[in-house]
Amino acid sequence: MNRGLIVVKGNTGSETGGLMKKGIIVVEGSTGEFTGVGMRGGTIFCYGSLGMRPGSLMERGSIVVYSPPSLLPTFTQNATYNPTWLRVFLLDLKKTPYDIPVKQEHVDGLYTRYNGDISELGKGEIFVFKGTG
Repeated sequence: MNRGLIVVKGNTGSETGGLMKKGIIVVEGSTGEFTGVGMRGGTIFCYGSLGMRPGSLMERGSIVVYSPPSLLPTFTQNATYNPTWLRVFLLDLKKTPYDIPVKQEHVDGLYTRYNGDISELGKGEIFVFKGTG
């Protein structure tokens, strides 16, 4: 994938967003194993649960998840905060005609940031929603 927006109204299988370079994927359900494998950019939103080993071999890009994932040990926790870019991103997604389930608590809430995959470039990010302050 190179730019664009994909909205999945259900679940996806393995390797969702694999080798993605740009663009946005919104999964309103759950994903299979290796979500974002080898990502080089772009953003994946997952409103259900992430499968095992998300972000494996990830160089850059972001994965945003709203349920607690099982992360690889090659991801390290950095901070818990409300990223400004994510607030803007979510407000823009809310305006699309695709009825994406962006809640105000997602816009205002806190996210724990993990970076990795440190076995690769290590500039990828996984944001885990923690709720409102």
